[in-house]
Amino acid sequence: MPFLLKNKISLKGNQKKLLIMRSIFGLIPMVLFFLSLKYIAMGTAVSIRYIAPVFATFFAIYFLKEKVKPIQWLFFGLAFLGVIRFIVFLVFLM
Repeated sequence: MPFLLKNKISLKGNQKKLLIMRSIFGLIPMVLFFLSLKYIAMGTAVSIRYIAPVFATFFAIYFLKEKVKPIQWLFFGLAFLGVIRFIVFLVFLM
């Protein structure tokens, strides 16, 4: 905040359309997450939400043609397996 005030940058931004789109694309997942709590357990919903960076990476590769290093694939795989393991644990716990 002090940086914005010091450099006289508007809090509303210069590109209002992008700001509105970002707020909408941030609001939709939040609303869907809270709606999912109605149908599945909170632990499962949170676990599924933790997979979001993996999906963001896949979309960035497909749409933005991003390059991902092999070590990053290793860590994405480990993260994905950890979330799946947790979900399976929760399913068998119920």
